[in-house]
Amino acid sequence: IANCYGLDKKSYQERIDYVANNSNDKLVSEGINADSPYEYRNAVEQYERACMGYPVEHITYLDCTNQALQLYAVLTSCKDTAYLCNISSGDELTDAYGVLANAMNELTGLDIFDRNNCKKALMTTLYGKMDGEYEIIKYFLENGVVYDDKITDEELKTTFQTAMRVIAPHAMRAMDVLQSLNHAEIDTYYWTMPDGFKVKYDVKSTQKLDISCKTKSGVKFHFDRDVQVYKGSEFNRGMSPNVIHSVDGYVAREMIRRMTQPCAKFNRNYPAFITSIHDAFGTHPNNAEEMTYHYTNIMCELNESNLLQDIMSQISGKNMLSIKKNTLTNDMIRASIYKLS
Repeated sequence: IANCYGLDKKSYQERIDYVANNSNDKLVSEGINADSPYEYRNAVEQYERACMGYPVEHITYLDCTNQALQLYAVLTSCKDTAYLCNISSGDELTDAYGVLANAMNELTGLDIFDRNNCKKALMTTLYGKMDGEYEIIKYFLENGVVYDDKITDEELKTTFQTAMRVIAPHAMRAMDVLQSLNHAEIDTYYWTMPDGFKVKYDVKSTQKLDISCKTKSGVKFHFDRDVQVYKGSEFNRGMSPNVIHSVDGYVAREMIRRMTQPCAKFNRNYPAFITSIHDAFGTHPNNAEEMTYHYTNIMCELNESNLLQDIMSQISGKNMLSIKKNTLTNDMIRASIYKLS
């Protein structure tokens, strides 16, 4: 209920208090102010049914807090990166978008950056966009925020790139190394994941189509246009996002496998229902703790693995050096309670 209302960045206790301190009638009336009003209404209805002794049928979704950053953190075993996305933050709820905004405000001496205008810029950058900072400029323009009397677009871009390398240096380094594997003459890349899933990545690039023709009657005409075709490109920025997407796909497959097999730790000898929307995993509330348990184990396994080095070696066709920092421990991962939140 609290997550659907918009309190998903609050502590668990604050979310519990929101429900515990409001009557059912008040919770119903608050639906008009919820971030996700339909999901909120369904959750409140299920809560009312539970209070009357009926079984709960509602699916509980727990969202990865910035999964791209989480995956970079465990693949590079970097404690500092992990802290930003609740992989090594203990019982503290951290917010990478807010940290980025604070870094940009500190670098510029301004107070115009916040998690709302920095969120999409950070997300798109982690998925390989060269100019993620334009998302901040776009946000300002769409929301009528006057900023250009305080900072130029060029200064904003420089500040954003600097801030990203200040708050998440090892994630940015990993992106750079992955991008360096791109070859201008290669149009398809292959690699295999630990579960045997075979990845095929076709490079799409922009090519100029330039055609001159003459009709049967002798009329000459010419046209040119840019077209998207499957062909290698030296400007391809898709390597890092496709590698990370292949890993989050692997994580989703592992979550499904583990939830649909019996689990002695939770005294479950039947398949548990699980579904996902991107990096949000949904299950029956009775199985939510188990779902977090499996996600934690998968993060620990990735932290101990050499998966990133292995993928890079498969892509390049030669043995690549590890870029793991090895400052993140599995104990840190297990002690962090907001990985799925």
